[in-house]
Amino acid sequence: MNTLYEEITQLVNEHEIQLIRYARSIVHNQDEARDVVQDVFMKYMKFRQKSTEQIKNKRAWLFKSVYHLSVDIFRKRQRHDALEEHVVDNTSPKLEATPAEQLQSKDNREWLQQQLARLGEKEKDVINMKVYEEKSYKEIAEALDMSVGHVGIVLHRIIKKLTGKVNQSPAGEGHE
Repeated sequence: MNTLYEEITQLVNEHEIQLIRYARSIVHNQDEARDVVQDVFMKYMKFRQKSTEQIKNKRAWLFKSVYHLSVDIFRKRQRHDALEEHVVDNTSPKLEATPAEQLQSKDNREWLQQQLARLGEKEKDVINMKVYEEKSYKEIAEALDMSVGHVGIVLHRIIKKLTGKVNQSPAGEGHE
């Protein structure tokens, strides 16, 4: 009988390239696709170490896991992009802005800076690395000595904090 190491090695050799292509077709980013596939193989290995249950169709299990993790990442990115677009739309001065709009934009930028200043140090580091340095979850995790999953959780919490306060912002007044 094969050892778990031999089993994983065989699965990686047989399916890694196809899994990366599949993940990339969902997340539209080669590095994120590789991260997804790596995470799925780690998940598979942990499952096999903890469970005596056999996976009947390993290829199907891998592809299903890649699909779910890829979709999760894609959705998180969409939420993040939507928040960033909202912030940019409400804080960037428009080319032909009226004085009132310019004042509103200045108020919005100040509000956003205040909200970001209230974040904890780790949250500030994560948001700066993700938004401004455009680092992947894996790069952030390595730099801050966190798990990739924890990076996602921290970003999700930051987005919830900011979106929860959007209605309290100068731009959010009167908007529901």
